[in-house]
Amino acid sequence: MKELAFLLSLVLLKGVVTKEIPPNILLILADDIGINDVSWNNLDAETPELGKLASKGIVLDNLYSLPTCTPSRAALLTSTYPFRYGFQRGFGKHIPEGLPLNLTILPEYLKSRGYSTHGLGKWHLGFCNEAYTPTRRGFDTFYGLYVGDDTELLENRKSGKIKSKPKKKYTKVNKKNKHKRRRGRRLSGKNRNIRNRILPELKSKGRNSKKSSTSKKPQKKSKHTKRTKERKEREKKSGPDKFNTSLYAKKTIDIFKSKSPTEPVFVYLGLLTKIYPRTIKGKENLKANEIIYHSRKQKIRELDSEIGKVIDELRISGELDNTVIIFLSDNGARQLTGIRDVDNPNFPLKGFKGTIYEGGTKVPGFIYSPFYQNPGYRYRGIIHFVDIMPTMFGSLGYPHNRSPRYKHEIDGIDHSNVLSTRGTPPRTIMVYNLDDDFLAPVLSSIQTTPKFQVGIRENNWKLILGQPKSLHRSYREAKAHGGISETTHTMELYNLEKDPEESTNLAFLEPLRVERLTKIAMQYVKDIVPPRFMGLQTTQQVVDPRAESGAISGWCRGVLKTECVPITKDFSMSYNFRSMLEVYSSTLRRDPIMCTTIFSDQL
Repeated sequence: MKELAFLLSLVLLKGVVTKEIPPNILLILADDIGINDVSWNNLDAETPELGKLASKGIVLDNLYSLPTCTPSRAALLTSTYPFRYGFQRGFGKHIPEGLPLNLTILPEYLKSRGYSTHGLGKWHLGFCNEAYTPTRRGFDTFYGLYVGDDTELLENRKSGKIKSKPKKKYTKVNKKNKHKRRRGRRLSGKNRNIRNRILPELKSKGRNSKKSSTSKKPQKKSKHTKRTKERKEREKKSGPDKFNTSLYAKKTIDIFKSKSPTEPVFVYLGLLTKIYPRTIKGKENLKANEIIYHSRKQKIRELDSEIGKVIDELRISGELDNTVIIFLSDNGARQLTGIRDVDNPNFPLKGFKGTIYEGGTKVPGFIYSPFYQNPGYRYRGIIHFVDIMPTMFGSLGYPHNRSPRYKHEIDGIDHSNVLSTRGTPPRTIMVYNLDDDFLAPVLSSIQTTPKFQVGIRENNWKLILGQPKSLHRSYREAKAHGGISETTHTMELYNLEKDPEESTNLAFLEPLRVERLTKIAMQYVKDIVPPRFMGLQTTQQVVDPRAESGAISGWCRGVLKTECVPITKDFSMSYNFRSMLEVYSSTLRRDPIMCTTIFSDQL
C-alpha cells in the first residue's frame, strides 16, 4: 500500500531545478511557545538566531496547532485531524495508549524513499507497546524521552527510585523560622552571576597570598558545594539530562557530520522547552509566576542559542545549502497570571494552552529553504499542522493526499504552490478540535451536564460551541464529574479579520453565520472516535529514569485502529480475540454508537 510515486529528486520548488541529492529536512518542534515569544512577532523577544532564519524564509502568520501536545504531534506526523482516531484529548498520566498502528507517519514515507530518519527529544505518542515507539514507526534512530510530563522523571532522578516525591507540608513553625533557613538556600540567578564574576578573582588572590597557619582548622565544605557534588553523582547514575536543549543540538550536529554525502537525512527535533510549575522551587510564594516567567525566558534563550549552533555547523559543512528547516510550536503557551499583558507569551491573543481560543492554537512558525525564489515574507493563509506534511511533499514534487493505511483521505492541504508564488491560499475551512462527552458503561457516576467541544473556522469566521477548554484526558481524574470537566457551556462567534483578539462575540448578531458553521461542523461529527482512555493503568509504574528513553515499553497491546458506527435497527456486529467492543452515548449524536477496536498481532 506504500507504493507511492515519491519524486524526491526534485527540489523544493516544483519543476524549477533538479538535484541529484534530495534536500535534508530539519523539523524543529518546540514546546509551549506562544506567538509573543519570538522576535519576528515581538521585537523584545530574545530569539535572534531563529529571527535570522525566519527573515530568510517564509513566516507562517496563521499557523494553527491543536490545543495540547499529543494531538498536535499526531496531526503533524499523520496529516489527519486527531478526532478521527481518538486523540483529540491527548494523553493523561493514566493512559495505556499510542498512535494507532494503521496510520502511516512522516518518517515512514521518507525512509521508504531513501532518507535516513532520526528522532530526537520528546516523543509523547505512546510507548506501552513496542510497536508504538519511534524506531518501530519509521525512525532509524531515536534519542530522547517517550513521556511528555517530566514531573515523575525529575522526582525519580533525585532518588533513583520509582516513587513520587511527597509534597512538603508547610507549618506555622516553618514560616516562623523561615529566616533561619535562608542561608542554606540556593543563590538566585542574579546572585549566581555576581558570584561567578568574583569567584575566579578571589581564587587568584588566594593562590598568591601567604599560606595560612597549619594550626588553623580547615573550613567545612559549603552546603552548595555538597549539593553540586551529589547532583553530579546522581547524573552519573541516571545518565545525561534529557530535558536539556544543548544535548539534542549536539546530537543533531553529530547526525549531520556522520551522514553520507549521497544520503539525505530527516531529523525530527522535539525540544522540551516548556516549564512545569510543579517543578519550580519557591512556587509556594507570591512570586511563583514571576519565577516561571523568567525560567521560560531562559529556556527560550537556550533554544535560540543552540539552534544557532546547529545552523552554524550546517553552514560550515555546506549542508545548509541543501537543507529545508521548519520551525513550529506544538501549542500556545500555558496560562500565566500576575504579569503585564505585553509580557504574556500569547499576547495579544485570548486564551492559552488547553483551549481552542487563538492563544491556545495559533502558534509561531516558519519554513526556511535555500530553494525559495521569493523568501522573506509573511504568508497570511490559514495553515494547519495537518498541512505541513503534504506541503513538504508537494514542494518536493509529490502530490500527497491519501494515507495508504487509512480508509479516508488525509485532512492536510498542499500549500507549496502558493508559498512560492504568493497566490491565493487553498485552505478555507479548518477544524480547531471536535470532541464529545462519550460515556462508557465503566463509569459509575451519573452525567449531570452534557459537555462537548466544537471549534470550526471558515475563512475569517470562527465558531466555538460547547466547552472552549479541552475535555478531561483521563476518566479516572474526572470520574466524580461523569468523565467531563465542569466548565462553561458556550456559543461564540468571532470575525478574526477584524477581531483577532476574540473580544466581541457576534453569535447573537449573526444567527445565519452560526447556522452555516454548525452545519459544516456536523459533517465532521460523525467521524469522531471516542478517546478510549479508561485510566486502568498508571504510567507511574512504568516511568523509569534509568530506562534508555525514560520509560518501560511492552506492557499493553498495540491498537491497529478503532471504528465506530451508529446503533440502529439494522445494526450487526462481529467480534473475535483481536477486537474489543464498546458502546458510547454522547451529546452531539442522536443515537448511541458501537466502537470496534482492532488490536495488532504485536504483543
